[in-house]
Amino acid sequence: MARILTDIDRLIRGEMLDAPALGRGEVKVDLRSLLRVGLVLGLVYGVFMGLYASLRPAHASMLAMVATTLKVPLLFLLTFLVTFPSLYVFSTLMGSKCRLHESLGLLIASMGTNLAVLASVGPITAFFTLCTDSYPFLVLLNVFFFALSGLISVGILSRSVRSLARAKEIVATDADFVVEEKIVDDDETDAKLDDEDDFVEETASAVIATLTPGDSPETPTDFDRTRSPRIRHATASPTDSLARVFRAWVIIYGIVGAQMGWILRPLIGTPDLPFAWFRPREGSFLTGLGQALVQLFR
Repeated sequence: MARILTDIDRLIRGEMLDAPALGRGEVKVDLRSLLRVGLVLGLVYGVFMGLYASLRPAHASMLAMVATTLKVPLLFLLTFLVTFPSLYVFSTLMGSKCRLHESLGLLIASMGTNLAVLASVGPITAFFTLCTDSYPFLVLLNVFFFALSGLISVGILSRSVRSLARAKEIVATDADFVVEEKIVDDDETDAKLDDEDDFVEETASAVIATLTPGDSPETPTDFDRTRSPRIRHATASPTDSLARVFRAWVIIYGIVGAQMGWILRPLIGTPDLPFAWFRPREGSFLTGLGQALVQLFR
């Protein structure tokens, strides 16, 4: 237990994502600890979220609370599995230098932060659950907390992604500088050799003119000293590429996550329906959100 609390504190402080390594363009995370901490935090918020199902006037069920406790970490896991392939493919096509394990580490760290924020507002969810029996209000409250925690984790992930991209850009620039420096050295060497060739040609012409005063030899033509052109292909900045991919993927992740929550319902527990592990597939997340808004203001 003490180790879990220590890992949670490290996650909140950003120590699980090695900042010095990030500054060098590397991603070093303890995936095993992150997954363990994420599971615990998801279960914690699941308990608070499912509290209403065990207290509702009709069809109260502790089993419904247990089901919600398990579904919250499952929600994040399934959403990640559905959306991660698109992120990696998009980033690769856009010229991102992030490898598979680097993208995986960044996103799991982001999910851990998301779950940490959710778990921290869990007592607030429990407070309103004990204070009111309004099901639509609790639905909207949980949607708000999910959105808030997602925005916070997105901000942290965005900074990490930009730091990584800048570091990789600096590393690539340094490598280009080394190559350019060698090219300059080669050019200087070629120039010296060309000067020596010109001196030899001029000396030989002078000697021939001295030996044959009536004839003036033709001046040797300059040698064609063409060199292979060095073409530097202009590529998009890694920071810009990752930023574009990240913005597109965040939208996809949010839409998939919202619909995944709708598929896994009930999560809070509808007051007038008995317990069921899953509801029939119908409508969408937007349908449920609209219904909650209408019922709240009736």
